[in-house]
Amino acid sequence: MRSLSTVKTRTARPRGRLVVAALLSAAAAMVTAAPSLATAGPTWTFKDVTNCGNAAAGHAGCLSIRRDFFRDGVAYHPTSPADLARVAGLARAGANPATSGGFTAAGMRTAYGITGSGDASRVIAIVDAYGAPTAYTNLTAYRSAMALPSMAACDLATQASRTSGDAPCFAQVGQSGGPPPTTTDAGWAGETDLDVQAASAMCPGCSILLVESTDNSDTNLAVAVGFAAGAAHVQAISNSYGGGDVPSASYPQYDGAALNGIAVTASTGDNRYQGGSFPADSTQVIAVGGTSLTVDGTGARASETVWDSLGYGTGSGCSTLNPAPGWEVILGNPCNGYKATADISADADPNTGLQVYTGGGWGLYGGTSLSSPLTAAQYVLQGGYGPSHQAGAYTYAASTPHFDVTSGSNGSCSPTVLCTAGTGWDGPTGLGSIVFNPAQATASAYTLTGPAGGTLGTPATFTVTPNGPFTGTISVAVSGAGLASTSALTFTGTSTGQTFTITPTAGGRVTLTPTNGGGLTDPAGITYTVASLTVVSPASGKTGTALTITGSGLTGTSAVTIGGVGVTPFWVLDDNHIIVGQPSLTLGAATVTLTTTYGSVSASFTVLRGKVAPVITAATPAAGAVTVTGGNVGAATAVSLHSKRVKSIPVGSFTVTAANKLAFTVPTGLAHGTYTVTVTSAGGTSKPYTLTL
Repeated sequence: MRSLSTVKTRTARPRGRLVVAALLSAAAAMVTAAPSLATAGPTWTFKDVTNCGNAAAGHAGCLSIRRDFFRDGVAYHPTSPADLARVAGLARAGANPATSGGFTAAGMRTAYGITGSGDASRVIAIVDAYGAPTAYTNLTAYRSAMALPSMAACDLATQASRTSGDAPCFAQVGQSGGPPPTTTDAGWAGETDLDVQAASAMCPGCSILLVESTDNSDTNLAVAVGFAAGAAHVQAISNSYGGGDVPSASYPQYDGAALNGIAVTASTGDNRYQGGSFPADSTQVIAVGGTSLTVDGTGARASETVWDSLGYGTGSGCSTLNPAPGWEVILGNPCNGYKATADISADADPNTGLQVYTGGGWGLYGGTSLSSPLTAAQYVLQGGYGPSHQAGAYTYAASTPHFDVTSGSNGSCSPTVLCTAGTGWDGPTGLGSIVFNPAQATASAYTLTGPAGGTLGTPATFTVTPNGPFTGTISVAVSGAGLASTSALTFTGTSTGQTFTITPTAGGRVTLTPTNGGGLTDPAGITYTVASLTVVSPASGKTGTALTITGSGLTGTSAVTIGGVGVTPFWVLDDNHIIVGQPSLTLGAATVTLTTTYGSVSASFTVLRGKVAPVITAATPAAGAVTVTGGNVGAATAVSLHSKRVKSIPVGSFTVTAANKLAFTVPTGLAHGTYTVTVTSAGGTSKPYTLTL
């Protein structure tokens, strides 16, 4: 049940002179005390409400929480940040407005120790649903009130041309880069105001790209993420929304962007310990939980605890569908190898939330919708990690330093680490809250140079050069059969560069792994890869379905063609996998060609019709178990038996053991004899196949 907190500037008539004296003293100490005991002041109340509410299946809900204020039961909209602080203090039982009215932009930056401001060549992408036609005007008013530098509206081409010396700019587009949607939604519009203003608060010099999906369906939101990932200068994509547990492979744009060097952050939800929530529980996404942030007399962070108040709280739990990434190492493996949330955390408590301008006045906003853009913006402020073989999420979400949040809980669970904070990783706050690392904000610590391409079996020389005084060790990680190289390069002071040599084979690559403790990443992102295409899966592509291409050295793929015709969209999931989304294919033989950094590679496959009915070629009983094999039986949705005496016996439980094989146990009490087995899938029903038991 949502709480409604109330405070009056005057209480009931006191009894006795001592009580009167105490009340007079308390009234004098209040920020907006009644003018006299003879005049009763207004009653101030507040109510925390979700901006979007629950979403239908296949859709996502935004995760912002808005604090509404009431004066004598009538909605009140603060007219300025100072008025908001005053009203928030009164509505919280006379609390000090200076500490209960939410954070200004400067206050949030001070709390997290932010010293830089970013630059216009770094873009924070915000993905939200529906159109928000006042997003830019509201942002302009917010930045003016918060004394942030002005931000011009711009188109994509202008944003792409921005350099570090330019003023930041704001671009707003639809899910595929066209005009923004004309359909609006008040809840999502408030969410959008929170997201773009939170990003501005944390990184005022960064440019912002707002990508709005046509609606809040999982499909259209994923399309928007895919577009944002391909836009110029985007270093992070914030997603302040979530729904149920969904397979990452259903919407590969999220993991694809993360594996290509973009920080993809997503809110873990506001419903406390709850289990999986997509996209936060997508394998490579940085799941951001929520904290309650308090500051000391200087405005610096004093403490953070798990956010859980007034019926809401940060989300945490385990996916049941998506495997944990390699960079998420948690003692005890509480999710049994599946993705655990959260990874890291930031402020989300409406009691310590962000002041936001929505056009109709100023409001106090929280929820994990706040923690996601704060984290994305803080990451971009530190310079980004760039493309690398290891998912960039590792560099940011799993590297040190963090502010370890060790107190608070968001529910009851087993094991308790999933819902109770403690030393190290925990479900509500992950590895802890964000810490600004000036070393990570450095443009680069060293440069890697080497050949643009090469010949298999021919040695190639690379050079590592520090960009200034440097002390430490940089490991050179090389993967692939038959590769030889120097294992480590050690610098003391300023070095003119050290070289190492590799002999490339298919799939070989070079990356730099810093071990100096500074959290630095390779700015060049150079890889030495020779692509090799091995399998097009399914073995026979289906019309109207996604096509999976596997091989090695696929990270540098820039184009995919089938039958000489370019196909989009496609997503490079990792060095060994590419997914092409529902290409228009002609039935029969086809050739897929990938254009990579070091040339083109091709493979042949056969295109069949989508949704093919099962074809049983064998049904073999053994010790009460039956194994069924044949084309498309692995796509089974139902299996049944029948005979002359028994019309139909549904098989309640069966297991798909391979693409063309399934197994089931003969139902208890079934008489020996001759039966027919039938398999049903989305493509239709198989012809009956005779089975003797």
